[in-house]
Amino acid sequence: HHLLVTNPHPDDDVRAKLAKSKNISTGTIHHALVVHPDNNQYVRCMLAGNKNISPETIHHALVTKRDEDVGIRRLLTQNENISPETIHHALVTKPDGEDSVRRNLFKNKNISAETIHHFLVTKPDESVPVRRVLAKNKNISPETIHHCLVTKPDEDPDVRRYLAKNKKISPETIHHALVVNPDEDEQTRIELAMNKKISPETIHHALVTQPDRSRRVRQIL
Repeated sequence: HHLLVTNPHPDDDVRAKLAKSKNISTGTIHHALVVHPDNNQYVRCMLAGNKNISPETIHHALVTKRDEDVGIRRLLTQNENISPETIHHALVTKPDGEDSVRRNLFKNKNISAETIHHFLVTKPDESVPVRRVLAKNKNISPETIHHCLVTKPDEDPDVRRYLAKNKKISPETIHHALVVNPDEDEQTRIELAMNKKISPETIHHALVTQPDRSRRVRQIL
């Protein structure tokens, strides 16, 4: 703390080594990144990437008083200590204008079901790659999957395929997209047929009552 904050060491390399240290405290990181930001970009990058950084410091540097350095914001968005609230703020409430920062936030495993729902349902993101990344996410809710497969199917077949593959899908959604109103994309129906959540009733329907038009789907069932 002394060599980074109280009386900063004049050598940038020394401060960078300290900033990278596993023994650095969350308070020291906060001070040297937010309260009195270190004047060296590399030192700040080491602080932003440190595993000891607190969720509060990440929130401050990404949302409250957004760091002007894109490289630092990128590192913060990759940090596993980032909170779901910070991700939501930096994407929805106070959106970061930098594409690479947004991409990292969309890929972050701490993204909440609420944020995923926003960009797939409430205000679908125009970027197809973003929607594909979200469709694969483990934090997605069954309701969001149902909406994007059944209520208002996403126009991109790959998004629907990822949703059909997702473990969070409900048996009801599988039944709807395979039997009630079969998805027009064969590969999406194949993914639905392969999903372990499929019910015996859905299998019977898609094989016997209302046989699927695709031989490949029927073979899987």
